Parts: sequence; structure tokens; C-alpha cells
Amino acid sequence: MPPEVWEERIGYTVVQLDVNLRSATVLGFMPHVEIDFVSIDLLQPIESLCVAIANLRASTPQVSSNSRAIANLSNWLQDLFESGWQELETLLDGNQPQYAWRNREFLSSIPNASNLIEVRRGKLIDLGLEMFGCLVALVITISQVTQNETNIRLAIYPMTDTFLPEFLKLVILDDAGNIFLQVQARSIDNYIQLQLSGNTGENFSVQVSLAEVLLTENFVI
Repeated sequence: MPPEVWEERIGYTVVQLDVNLRSATVLGFMPHVEIDFVSIDLLQPIESLCVAIANLRASTPQVSSNSRAIANLSNWLQDLFESGWQELETLLDGNQPQYAWRNREFLSSIPNASNLIEVRRGKLIDLGLEMFGCLVALVITISQVTQNETNIRLAIYPMTDTFLPEFLKLVILDDAGNIFLQVQARSIDNYIQLQLSGNTGENFSVQVSLAEVLLTENFVI
């Protein structure tokens, strides 16, 4: 390890590449180094990296972004949308052309469980984590059940990977700021979702969080 990388690091993961450079094996983890050469015998198990990341999360102030704008879902039913909420085809094809092969699968995976007319919009969310490189899409689907009642489905889909990052959370808060519903992604999840219904005029908020990053979107039905 050259001296210039001895400081300002979370830790070091040692990886062994095969001869053809087509596969790699994780050998272990080192929280810090002070020598040029590290013996493999000194490496800690890779699980130690998870512990180090967890400790870092606990000691790092949470970075939050609270959108002051309130999206009016009743207006969505009249084809009136706030800035940033796009049709899924535009959202995906316009921002992630390298994942175009997944777009058709993404669109077809969003179910319509009823015969109600649905309105669907999505917004890109950059969680801004260098170590995760995480860009996701918050997709909201609404359908009007009665004049006053609306069904709402919220889902998070990965945009820079096949699966969502583990521990990513989707939370719905009521108008008092209390947790109403929540779900947390596993390493095998390619999306997570929550469903609720509400009456015209009711307010709620949606939080998307990962590690020290927390983003909030506000809505009125």
C-alpha cells in the first residue's frame, strides 16, 4: 500500500483477480494500514467491512433533503404534474439509455391489479453515495376509487444496478410526521413498494433513505 492512501479511508478490501481478469475473489478487509506490504494472514474477514460501515453510519450526521414542494395527486388525475415527475418512458429512456434493455422489463413489471384508470409518474432520486453509486426511481401510481378516495402505490426501482442496495428504506409518514408504513430492501430485491388509500385533501410524506442520506417528498391527495 503506497503511503498516499494510508489516511482518509474507511478501510481496504483486498481482491484477487484471476489470470484472465474476468473474475475476482474477495480475500479480506483491513481497517487501516501503515506499511507498504500487507500479509494475507493479517486480513480480517469481509464481514468486518459491514461492521465498519455500520459504525460509520452511526457516527456520521444524516444528510437530509426535504422537498418543500407539495405534489397534488388530485391534479395528476387532471393531467397536471409538478416539475420533476415524468412519464416512465421519458424518465428511463432519457436518463439511462445504457439500461434500455431493462426498460421494457421495468415497465411490464408494474402491475395493474384492477380495471381502474391509473395515472403513473416517476422521479429520479440520486442518493449521492459514492460508495454505492446509487440512483433509483420513485414511481407513484394512483387510481381514483370514488369521488373522494384514491388508491396510491409507491415503488422504488434501481437505475444503476439490477438490485436495490441492501437497507434502502421507503417510509410513508402521516400528516403528523408519524410512520404509517415502511419497507426495507434486501440484497435480492429489484424493487420495493407500499400501498395505501386516502381521501381528497389528506397529506402524507414519503422518505427514501440509505445510510446517512435521507430524502423527503410531500404530497396531498
